[in-house]
Amino acid sequence: MALLESTCERPVFFIQGDQHYGKTWLLQWFQTELGATSSLATVDLAIKLTEPKIILSSFAALLGKSKFAKFSARARQMGATGSAVIKDVEIVGDNNVVSATAPGETAEDKLFAAMELTGEFVEDLKRLSYSRPIILVLDGYDQNVASISSWLTRSLIPGIDPIAHARLIVAGRDLPALPPKFASRCTTIRLQGVRKAADWLEVVELANRKCPLHEGGGDAASYLHGMIDATRGVPGTIMPLILGFPEKAAK
Repeated sequence: MALLESTCERPVFFIQGDQHYGKTWLLQWFQTELGATSSLATVDLAIKLTEPKIILSSFAALLGKSKFAKFSARARQMGATGSAVIKDVEIVGDNNVVSATAPGETAEDKLFAAMELTGEFVEDLKRLSYSRPIILVLDGYDQNVASISSWLTRSLIPGIDPIAHARLIVAGRDLPALPPKFASRCTTIRLQGVRKAADWLEVVELANRKCPLHEGGGDAASYLHGMIDATRGVPGTIMPLILGFPEKAAK
């Protein structure tokens, strides 16, 4: 796999797909397939880790906090994360993210502080002795965490890009807008539904299931075509249906 090659030309990897399209499964596959030949650290943005300091601290903890001395010292200088009291505000909808800005602090001020901290993290990452690639994974990127987009594209990606042993995977329903100069250094995969009945017939076989047939006749492929049309071939929707098929009788 290109991500593991020492001369990797595209160290940043984007995976985009809607819910149930297989992002989580693909990342789990990466963990299984790459875990033995790389150091892989995953941070899930879906649990509201939307501050660069928290994200980087999580990566450092997963890779070994003692290896990130400069970053840890700078993080301590920045002080503990502050708290805010918010009153008389109604929040409507699901998966909302609330952040606070200190009086007089602009978005650019916060970005500049995050970029300084990222610089220390990157310097520590550069100095790590390694025998295999270090892969940082950010899962759950979507519009709810778009506040980190500028930090991601102006600080983390440019910092990771020149480090020979570092890689970055970003997965989510949305993708940040990349500066053109980094386009050639990134690989983007957009997950889509699987629309071929032959592919799902293989899954049915591997799951040791038998496909029900329409009343009055019809083959398994025709039955699956109906499921595919109804679900648009979305893996996370079709798989529970297939697992609900009757099991094949033991031979």
